[in-house]
Amino acid sequence: MPLFSIIIPTFNSAATLRGCLDSVLGQTCRDVEILIQDGGSTDGTAAIVQAAAEQAPGIIRWVSEKDKGIYDAMNRALARTAGEWVYFLGSDDYLHDEQVLADVAAVLQETTADIVYGDAIVASNHGRHGGPFDLNRLLTYGNLCHQTIFYRQRIFSLIGNYNLSYPIVADWDFNIRCFRDTTLLTQYMQRDIVLYNDVTGISSTSQNDPFYQLVPAFHIKRANNLEREKQDILRSREFQIGSSIYSFLKKTGLLTLLRKLR
Repeated sequence: MPLFSIIIPTFNSAATLRGCLDSVLGQTCRDVEILIQDGGSTDGTAAIVQAAAEQAPGIIRWVSEKDKGIYDAMNRALARTAGEWVYFLGSDDYLHDEQVLADVAAVLQETTADIVYGDAIVASNHGRHGGPFDLNRLLTYGNLCHQTIFYRQRIFSLIGNYNLSYPIVADWDFNIRCFRDTTLLTQYMQRDIVLYNDVTGISSTSQNDPFYQLVPAFHIKRANNLEREKQDILRSREFQIGSSIYSFLKKTGLLTLLRKLR
């Protein structure tokens, strides 16, 4: 079992894919598999993949088939992963330097976290996007850069796959679901992971999509509804009676006796 399963969704990515693959194949850590999920490219993407696969036999696996968009492609690739940790890389993004996976691997081998993430260098302004996140920051500030996150594979069985109802920002919805689950541990590492291309492709259009605003609104509304349900239960006659009985049994010592009789 490789340590890393690196998923790269592609569609007519000939202009950038070679550089993306070189940034992975040039890593000092080679404990990886690369899964390329192509949406039926017609621009020479296949030739680039085949050349890279010959350069690194046994590392690259490739499927080309029609899909319903980038998140459908990512879901399809997830079904084929064998690695302990899953990482998604855009076909126009690049790992920051050749030591990225080695440095991340050192953290993963020591951590009990389920999600480990770092920072991104953004192409448009060469700034850094990152820092520690929690659920509140995800809901109010925006998403982590998805290409900085490493997920334990088991997370997808627990949380589910990407929700195709969000054609542009399903990764944000997924990360909110992860951070909302209190059984999952997250860890930030202060390390540049990726050179993130926010100029072209899906990254450049996300914030203009109407779904961009719906994602946090949906999760905030859900949290508010759960809090209202909790308060309704606490105020209910049934809860008040049950609470009084419990207090009486505990005060008189009958609760301890009942537990011994079980």
